Amino acid sequence: MPLNWRRRRRRRRRRRRRRRRRRRRRRRRRRRMKRRRKKKKNEEEGKKKKKKQRNGGKNREKRRQTGEEADKKEAVLVAVVVVVVVEVVVVVVVVVVVVVVVAGGGGG
Repeated sequence: MPLNWRRRRRRRRRRRRRRRRRRRRRRRRRRRMKRRRKKKKNEEEGKKKKKKQRNGGKNREKRRQTGEEADKKEAVLVAVVVVVVVEVVVVVVVVVVVVVVVAGGGGG
């Protein structure tokens, strides 16, 4: 083994690592379109429908008490973390393989 073998092996290809955080936000907006029917002249107005009372977000409160809301947030967080970890692991494996191939090319 020559004395300068250590210096010769240092040919490392640099790979830039980019961490991407993917956050998907889905906002669904449902617009209720009430079509107004034109009243015929001889049609008398019937009984008016009672307006449904809204319960001021009580359902959401109930869900929060049962922990459903928190579970949803936690699931999203876990998914994001898993994606990031998998990306990082893939990048690390690729870098290690490249380094091994480049280093092993000389005297491996």
